[in-house]
Amino acid sequence: MFNEDNLQRMEDFFARHGHISTFTGRLIPMVRQYISIPAGLARMNLSVFCLYTSLGAGIWVIILTVLGYYIGENEMLIKEYLHQIIIALIIICSIGISIYWYRQR
Repeated sequence: MFNEDNLQRMEDFFARHGHISTFTGRLIPMVRQYISIPAGLARMNLSVFCLYTSLGAGIWVIILTVLGYYIGENEMLIKEYLHQIIIALIIICSIGISIYWYRQR
């Protein structure tokens, strides 16, 4: 599934940026389920992975809990706000990654 060159690049990337990738990956739907695979393949430090995956997943859980608490039983309103929050998180993550990338250069 992976050739040796791609695996080496992934390991190098996660050695340098694994923490921010794991954190932001947990905030993005569709990516959040799979972020553990490249982290594991790159043999990311388990304690660092647990810290950043917990932070990212924790933010997501808090958002969903607050939505459920304040919006209550209005399912259509939840769906409307969840879509906006997902878009906002993707934008915020993109900005954060851009700032991180700029500071690393």
